[in-house]
Amino acid sequence: MVKRKRTGRMFKRGVFAIGVLAGLARMAVADGPAGVLATCKSLYPGKDTLAAYEYFTKGHGEGSAVVESPTQVQVAETIPETVIAYSSPSGIAPGGLVKLWCPNGATNPQLEHPDQPGFVQIETSVPFETELDVVNFWKQYNGKNPNSFRFVNVKLPKGLPPGKALRFRWKNVKVDSRAGRFNGDHWLFQIAVDHDADGFAELIPNPPAVPKLPGLAVRMLARIASTTIIGEPVRLNVCAFDALDNPASGYAGRLTVACDQGGVLLPKDVDISAHGAAQCDVSFSKPGFYWIKIRSSDGMEAESNPVEVFATDPKMRLYWGDLHVHTEMSADARSSAHTVSSYAGSYDIGRYQYALDFQANSDHQGVRQGNYGPDDWETMRRITNEANEPGRFATLIAAELSGPKGDQIVYYAGASPSFLDHDAADPKNREAAWEKLRGIECLTPPHHFCQSMRPWDWSVFNPALQPVCEIFSNHGRGEFFGNDPAYSGHGTATLEGDTWVDQLNAGKKLGVIANSDDHWARPGTCGLTGVWAPALTRDAIYQGIKIRRCYATTDARVILHFSVDGSEMGQEITCKKPPTFNIRAAAPEPIQKLEIIRDGEIVHSQDPHGRQVDVSWQEENVRDAYYYVRLTLAPEKNAEASMRNKQQFVWSSPVWVSRGVREETR
Repeated sequence: MVKRKRTGRMFKRGVFAIGVLAGLARMAVADGPAGVLATCKSLYPGKDTLAAYEYFTKGHGEGSAVVESPTQVQVAETIPETVIAYSSPSGIAPGGLVKLWCPNGATNPQLEHPDQPGFVQIETSVPFETELDVVNFWKQYNGKNPNSFRFVNVKLPKGLPPGKALRFRWKNVKVDSRAGRFNGDHWLFQIAVDHDADGFAELIPNPPAVPKLPGLAVRMLARIASTTIIGEPVRLNVCAFDALDNPASGYAGRLTVACDQGGVLLPKDVDISAHGAAQCDVSFSKPGFYWIKIRSSDGMEAESNPVEVFATDPKMRLYWGDLHVHTEMSADARSSAHTVSSYAGSYDIGRYQYALDFQANSDHQGVRQGNYGPDDWETMRRITNEANEPGRFATLIAAELSGPKGDQIVYYAGASPSFLDHDAADPKNREAAWEKLRGIECLTPPHHFCQSMRPWDWSVFNPALQPVCEIFSNHGRGEFFGNDPAYSGHGTATLEGDTWVDQLNAGKKLGVIANSDDHWARPGTCGLTGVWAPALTRDAIYQGIKIRRCYATTDARVILHFSVDGSEMGQEITCKKPPTFNIRAAAPEPIQKLEIIRDGEIVHSQDPHGRQVDVSWQEENVRDAYYYVRLTLAPEKNAEASMRNKQQFVWSSPVWVSRGVREETR
């Protein structure tokens, strides 16, 4: 591996000076690239800050590169040879090097076997040495898995003369399976150059890339808003996908819209746009639950999630969102995901391709990890505020804070929160972050709180900041110890004592949300939060989560009404007589089981075996207890690979019941 020189001084963990980094942009203007490089070299001299150095000096590498062939690629195809040529007008000093980052997800680069896939051949007129190197982000965490060796380092003992070329020939390479979700995607070749042989390599500006195309459409996905009233146009969203779950860009088929129930005003044939998505309006003339069917001119079919139609405007409507989405601003997404969305493009993907009502891009914060700095945060806030369109699409400003005692997402109520940096290695970073957040309206739900990767230390809990927890994401299901299926890839799927039910039994009042934690430009495809709110605005969604008027699903957009003696999910009530529970639901797939759970134990269960259920159940007596509803659904065939043909679940936030004071008998 290339060893970095330790120049300048290392800042002590946990006391990083934000002001120094904030001045980086000013220095770039005042002193040019040399000022940026000098500042970064003093701030990031060690192995544990390689990714930070790489990020904050991107675009300052010497020279340029082009992909000479091919001119475009298609997902999952095998390319006989890819040629990338690099040159620098100022040359490279003796002892310098050029580093090629082979695209994530494609065939691993290798240097030993010319007749096997992934072999990298170097062509240049000067002496050189080659080695494979770990992507900087994973090097920080001692990543040793084969897929982390994506850099091909070319050391140049005698340097490279000005204008001379260095070519990489990467042979028999299979392209990864992901294409752009909305705002395009390219097969990108990052190149970093240590031109002055000082041990620091910087990414060159305008890295070479070729377009990466999706495959042909093989399925349709239909999503409709969950609540409407008679006569009101309601949004129906349709998207065409290829066999690898990429939006089939350029799909030219025409769509027919239908409904088995009467009293529906449907559009005529609908055309799908170049982004593989279409939106149209549907309206209804009588109350009830409806499912809309889509059929394409070439025989593909899809059915929407249910929509509930009311005669008059209800006090609350149901809205769907994904509140944990990562973009190019997260170092781990850049380092490992095959396809990463831009920060702005992520909102377009969620809104137009997956028909989300609300979304939060919650990229990792932490300058030392190479995520982003204060100036980036200003841009991210602006983009989030611009994407926020009350009544149509709500966005929350958010960030993820990771640490050895657990990860949490910070959701801000306002439009202009300040940059909050933290050191992810500091065991006390949770308490430090909460102290910085004092007086700021925000929520900080814990994430993957009971899996073996950084489980939440529940001995530190703030009920005001943590009214809910993330019960499900692509990290798995955290309902109770040993819950099966767990949908977790961690060594330990659930740690005893750390699950949601464990914490409810310990007296914590925790509602639930579910999100994707997506790093692959797929917001809204694995884990969804449903919020009952009076309007589709940032404040209404935030307040709905704060008071726990929300619930979680693995993916299915199930309409769930749950109340106890008329009080909605998430509330605390007092009863003097046995309470009555009312559950009404409609789902895209058959509901196999409805269960009412009291203090972690099932007290009522039935098997509806239909897509609708309407249940009224009364307790035998009054007791101090919490109750929540769990629905088990048949697997959904028309879902993305992460949830396709897998059992679906829905979890309500609980209702907490306490006994009323009884009158003394005479």
